[in-house]
Amino acid sequence: MKKTRINHFTMTVASSNAEFRKMFEDMLTQIPDGPGSCIVIGYKDQDSQIIDLVKNTTRLRKAVRSGTKNWNDKSVSRYRWIQESAKTKGFDTIKIQIID
Repeated sequence: MKKTRINHFTMTVASSNAEFRKMFEDMLTQIPDGPGSCIVIGYKDQDSQIIDLVKNTTRLRKAVRSGTKNWNDKSVSRYRWIQESAKTKGFDTIKIQIID
C-alpha cells in the first residue's frame, strides 16, 4: 500500500485579523516540521497568483510561522505579510502547496 498525504491546505481570506490568525495557525499545524519547500498561492474567482515561496533545509513549519518579510520598508511577520498581500490584491482564498 502506498502512503499518501495531503500536500496543500486552503483557507479563506478573513476580514478579521484574529480570525485570519486562527485559520493560519490551524493550517500551519498541517505543514511538515522538517526540511521542505512550499508556495503560497492567492485565488480570486478563476485567477491565481503566487504570493510567496518558502524554502527551509531544516524546519519548514518554523520558517512559515516565524519568517519575516518587508512590507512598506518595515519588517513584518510572514503571516502578516501574507495577510496584507492577500487583502491588497483582493484574493478570496489562499492555498499553501507543499513542494516535494
